[in-house]
Amino acid sequence: MGLAHKSEEYIMYGNYLIPKGSYLLPSLWWFLNDPKEYPDPSEIAFGYGRRSCAGRFFADQSVYITVFQLLAAFDIRKAKDVHGNEIPVVLKAIPGMVNRSAPFEFKLEPRSQHHIELRRIESEQPPEISHASLFNVSTV
Repeated sequence: MGLAHKSEEYIMYGNYLIPKGSYLLPSLWWFLNDPKEYPDPSEIAFGYGRRSCAGRFFADQSVYITVFQLLAAFDIRKAKDVHGNEIPVVLKAIPGMVNRSAPFEFKLEPRSQHHIELRRIESEQPPEISHASLFNVSTV
């Protein structure tokens, strides 16, 4: 299956009415094995666009930096129940178009008073002023 698309208006396709707001899930397998287009698709090497995400390196580095900063400033531990016993972490996936882990309880504490003080100092800083308006971007 391909990624879901949402119709922004009513669509008439042949005798079918697709209501506005409908989610459409393209069957890529069917399109790439359509006998009208590919009489013997298993014998033909063909592609369907890029096979990798252009932003994957940026995404990998963003996750790395975020995790590194969290580990540098916080202790992450198992949560405890009302009796003081650690609650075991059970990794479960929530299936869907994109699988994700199910929520679980944990305890997040600053590593030291110094780390708490850093957060206070950060919150007292004035927000940065954006200079984006100085760029004159025109489309051709």
